Amino acid sequence: DYTLGSGSSIKKVSKTGGPVTVLASGLGGVNQIAVDGANVYWTEFDEQNGNGQIRSVPSGGGPVTTLASGTPAGSSYDVFFPTGIVLDASYVYWGEAAGGGAVRRVPKAGGQVVDIGRGQGSVNWLTLDATQSNFYVVGDSGNFYRQPVAGGTRQALAANVGTNLTGPLEIDQNAIYSEDVVDASTGRGG
Repeated sequence: DYTLGSGSSIKKVSKTGGPVTVLASGLGGVNQIAVDGANVYWTEFDEQNGNGQIRSVPSGGGPVTTLASGTPAGSSYDVFFPTGIVLDASYVYWGEAAGGGAVRRVPKAGGQVVDIGRGQGSVNWLTLDATQSNFYVVGDSGNFYRQPVAGGTRQALAANVGTNLTGPLEIDQNAIYSEDVVDASTGRGG
């Protein structure tokens, strides 16, 4: 049991070893991270304050930038419980597990948050295919979906895949891969 509250941090260490560098600290509960050549991006949720954020920090260190939080300008919804996160050349995409569910995006430099699909059920984990034209999503009740990046209705791929699916998802040209965590001593999700 743990609470997604203050105290999380983003750290890095060289692939060849060496000291650990703290890039950001005092964060809420960090759910998932993604990196590109310049920055580290993450989804963050703070149970104590009941809010979520999409944030970034330069991979070489520097100030933390909040890309989305609260109710973004021009929107009628909150960034509340952001989950899985993926990147393309221009945008940060994430899933919302609460509020009817959504897949959202914000420019990497910050700006307007756009709903790509909303109210189709929670999005717990997501990934992009190699062509960056479709998301693959694990949603409510352990269902797998495909959803166009340009927007539109999700297509159900498989139902009731697992009861305690944990991410992140991985895909290749033929399949979607995930894990279903079960406590061997009790037979229940862990």
